[in-house]
Amino acid sequence: MNEEKENQKWDPITWVVIIIGIIGVLLAIAIPSFVKARNTAAQQACINNLRIINAGREQAVKAYSTETEKKLKEDANKGMEHTR
Repeated sequence: MNEEKENQKWDPITWVVIIIGIIGVLLAIAIPSFVKARNTAAQQACINNLRIINAGREQAVKAYSTETEKKLKEDANKGMEHTR
């Protein structure tokens, strides 16, 4: 029995430790890239939200400007009618 143990170079516990070490190294390499990808996605979502807000603001300004111009022209026309 002693001869049999001496012939075994690697115990099962050694294999477990080696596999856990390899998995740890792979996770140490992979996790930062996942964090970076998540941060990039969050930044892109923020930029897209700002674009949508800006587009809505521009539409509101354009609509308000058009309505204001119409009202000013109507008021000007009414004022000229009173002077005739």
